[in-house]
Amino acid sequence: MADAALTGFVEAIKGLLRTGAHSDLIVTCGGETFNLHKNIVAAHSEFFAKAVTFQVGKEAEDGEIELPEDELAIVKLMVQYFYEADYDPKFSNLEDRLADFCQRCGYENGKLCSDPDGVASHCLWGQRQCLNLISGDHQCGDACRAPKPWKKCINDVCAVSRTAADLITHAKVYVLADKYAASSLKDLAVDKFYHATLYWWDDANFAVAARCLLENTPDSDEYIREIIRTTLSDHMSILKKHEIAVLLGDYRDLAHDLLLERVSRGDWDRDGTSNEEGE
Repeated sequence: MADAALTGFVEAIKGLLRTGAHSDLIVTCGGETFNLHKNIVAAHSEFFAKAVTFQVGKEAEDGEIELPEDELAIVKLMVQYFYEADYDPKFSNLEDRLADFCQRCGYENGKLCSDPDGVASHCLWGQRQCLNLISGDHQCGDACRAPKPWKKCINDVCAVSRTAADLITHAKVYVLADKYAASSLKDLAVDKFYHATLYWWDDANFAVAARCLLENTPDSDEYIREIIRTTLSDHMSILKKHEIAVLLGDYRDLAHDLLLERVSRGDWDRDGTSNEEGE
């Protein structure tokens, strides 16, 4: 009953966006008009909260807010989040996540993982133990090297990320959410970006997404930088790729922090020799 009530509530809010009923705010971007609601968007974004409270000049006269510098496709995802508390691509349910894990990692659904390194490469980001995805009774706890707030890893760390381009989508959503001070959208976007790196760390889109984040967020944004750095540290072989080498050359602080992290893990002995093989 409670689930049905919640579903009905969400559908009602989505309906306001779909129909434009009772709209009292117009937002334009890329030639498209969004008929929105001040109370809804202001609840999610400090920027919009101030904009609708202290309208001046043309915005006050026309009752419109223009976003001329932003990418329309990403603005649509932000608006979708305002009314649905999620944006595409969405996290799938557990059954879909399990099926996707088996497809990517080559394990039979319902069986205990037989290749810990395979799990680490695709799903658990540093965890070296098998995980029974069906029973859900295995937690990696402190063994997981993910940054806060993902210290405890359970089944749903293997959320579906359908294409490597999702990395760029989540990066752009994160940047837009930061620009418009939409903190809860930032939290969701960084979560989705993190999960996408679990699947697509070895794809060229990772370097593109990382550059987007590094260029458009302040140096004080440690969460997103820790994800980028730790992804590189967990998969040092991708440092051989041209796009990653260029990225590290352009962002020397990232290269420096990556080196310090590897040293802190004990990956080099005192004479500077790497203790790892195969990378």
